[in-house]
Amino acid sequence: MVNILILGAFFCYGVFTIQRNGFMLDFMPKFWKKFPKAFHEPLFSCGICVSSIWGTLFVLGYNYIQKSISIENQLFAMLPFYLLAFVGFTALIDRAVKAFEYHYHYTQIKP
Repeated sequence: MVNILILGAFFCYGVFTIQRNGFMLDFMPKFWKKFPKAFHEPLFSCGICVSSIWGTLFVLGYNYIQKSISIENQLFAMLPFYLLAFVGFTALIDRAVKAFEYHYHYTQIKP
């Protein structure tokens, strides 16, 4: 259960990070802004709030893969989840190092 919590947290933070300015999916906030404002924070603009929507998708996907895919193929099926979790983990380390080295401040979303 703890592994789901940790992997899920890094997955959510990875989804948040990859949508930031200059990252691979930085175009997604423009799409999400078409949704009602109440969905902006859980979809892309709050590093904590993203756990509500993206965390739910992670848990449902993880559970589906664990129950319906053979053990031999589970690693391959989980690859997208792992990759985004790696993004979240490395982003956290990167920000900690930058904060320590030169008081790094995070850039805000483009208006």
